[in-house]
Amino acid sequence: MDTDKKKKRRKRYLKESIFLILWTIIFIKLFVLDIEAFLIEKYLPEFDFILPYRFVFYLFILVLIWYALKNKSFFKNFFYFLGFPFYVLIWKLPKILLWKIPSYIFKRRQWILMYSYLNSIINHFYNFRFNIFKILLLLLSIILTFKANSNAFLTITLLSQLFLLIVLIYDKFKVAFQPIGLFKLNLELSKLKDKEKKKDFFDTLISEIEDADIVEEGKIEDEKQLEKREKKKKENVERIILIKSLFAFLSSRLKDFLSRRTYIVVFFTKTLITFLIAWFIISMMNYNAFNISNTEFTFEGNPGFFDFIYYTFHSMLLGNIQDLLPNGTFAKILDIIAPATSILITGTLLTVFFTVKTEQYKDNLIEIISYSDNKLKYLEQKLIDYHNFTLEEAMSYLEEKKSYVCIVIKEIDKI
Repeated sequence: MDTDKKKKRRKRYLKESIFLILWTIIFIKLFVLDIEAFLIEKYLPEFDFILPYRFVFYLFILVLIWYALKNKSFFKNFFYFLGFPFYVLIWKLPKILLWKIPSYIFKRRQWILMYSYLNSIINHFYNFRFNIFKILLLLLSIILTFKANSNAFLTITLLSQLFLLIVLIYDKFKVAFQPIGLFKLNLELSKLKDKEKKKDFFDTLISEIEDADIVEEGKIEDEKQLEKREKKKKENVERIILIKSLFAFLSSRLKDFLSRRTYIVVFFTKTLITFLIAWFIISMMNYNAFNISNTEFTFEGNPGFFDFIYYTFHSMLLGNIQDLLPNGTFAKILDIIAPATSILITGTLLTVFFTVKTEQYKDNLIEIISYSDNKLKYLEQKLIDYHNFTLEEAMSYLEEKKSYVCIVIKEIDKI
């Protein structure tokens, strides 16, 4: 039985890998490069007569696959292939990001990495709409960089990439200069201090618990009504206990971040990723400037995109290469922006380093931990106020009801 499951899993992985390769080729053909034309022109120019008739060749291969798989299997896989990009984007990718990666980190007991990863995910969901906008704008700018022939479109693309670069640097500066934030608790603290804000995160949870229609024990006229009230009581106790246990665990583990080395390593990794993204964006900006007017650069041969990646890397590090040099106004401005970006990103890292040296970040973390602990005591008091349960009595009650929460808490206690 296990062997059959492994075979099915391997078969599914193989199929998904093939579909992924095929869709990657289709994407490159549509938006970047005509692969067949490029390969035939470069390596087999004598077969260039095939190019106008390649659709017939693809259709012939499709019919052969249809013949080999028979009707049912063919159409099942064919429609699966057509919907594969949506399957990846809507199900596969979220599953990997939100379950597989956290599960892998959890099993390896890499708590610092786990908190950093979860914090990053929460931050991205917190500004979900704007992050989606940035991703789509980046993808659109990549497509236009390689496919647009109009100088107007290329100029708009260059300006959109400049916008993305400014946002990237601004976000990094915001993280460097604001108080340390984990799981957005720093924002909840700022809301708590701001009298105009009515509720913080924990107050929202408490409000939801209060709205759970808790009913005092009394005369019950209807057996169904009793079951309904008992069910609500169980769900309410589960919610209070689960929230308290999870946040108690997180609050205790936050102390791991009091290590200087941990905090610097986490921020250095994020800074390195920021540098790589900025490098790619500026490379596209230089390539766009070249496509708008090749007089912007003095060059030897016919430079491609990789040459501009190489050139941008040296430019960001205050260097240059002899094969490709800025000549026009656009190119010179970008040659100023590149090292300035590198200096600004390095500046955020130095800011964090000095913050760690002065141990200011510890004060931020201690404030978050204190705030979290106070709210946890508040949850425990609500348990007594609503149900006359201490924590131990509530756990006994849930064990008697065979609640899933007991299993979750026992697993947390093992960590």
